[in-house]
Amino acid sequence: MKAKFKVYAGDLIGLPTNEKHLNFRWNTSDCKILFSMSRQGNAASCHFASDKSGKENIIKAINEFVAFVFENFYWCNMILAKIKLNKIEQIVKQCNFIWALSTKDYELYVRSK
Repeated sequence: MKAKFKVYAGDLIGLPTNEKHLNFRWNTSDCKILFSMSRQGNAASCHFASDKSGKENIIKAINEFVAFVFENFYWCNMILAKIKLNKIEQIVKQCNFIWALSTKDYELYVRSK
């Protein structure tokens, strides 16, 4: 069976990441959807980016990535999503993330195990 995600080091297409993040690509050939993940205690702070052809699959990819993280990172009890754009808020809400708090820089959404 082909792995759904693989560690990725290519063109990041705007993916928010730094040296503290692991980057993954959703393993499909018809689009490019990337995720970055950084541990924060028992939570994973995650971001995503998609090329134009991946936008119709983003909800499926996010839900599969959440399942992948919970299954493969024993320490992870929740996924944190720091959102700056309203259109992204709508996407994470459709993926069962729940609003947790607002700051001057972002809205924080959480999805628990």
